[in-house]
Amino acid sequence: MPATICQYTGLKDSSGNKIWENDILMRNQDPNDLYKIVFGEFDVINTDNLKVVTKVIGWHCRVLKTDGSNECIPFCLPIPLSKRFIKRAILEVVGNTINRSNSEK
Repeated sequence: MPATICQYTGLKDSSGNKIWENDILMRNQDPNDLYKIVFGEFDVINTDNLKVVTKVIGWHCRVLKTDGSNECIPFCLPIPLSKRFIKRAILEVVGNTINRSNSEK
């Protein structure tokens, strides 16, 4: 089991709630726009040409498949978790993978 399970990210959502690893965040109050918070390596992609720019290790948002629109590139790519993204996307914690067993398909 990874050492980071349920670790605090050091960030808070738009409502001031702490964001923990494996939390599920909803964007702009849209129940079809959900992200799982993960720590680990992920590709940073240039969305213009879909080429990998670099690999990064850190906190990021993994898009959860809820409908067809978020399965399309670039909408399904990992997104680095940052204060700027949280504020801009109006991210709010709505649960975690422990209490949302069907959140990933």
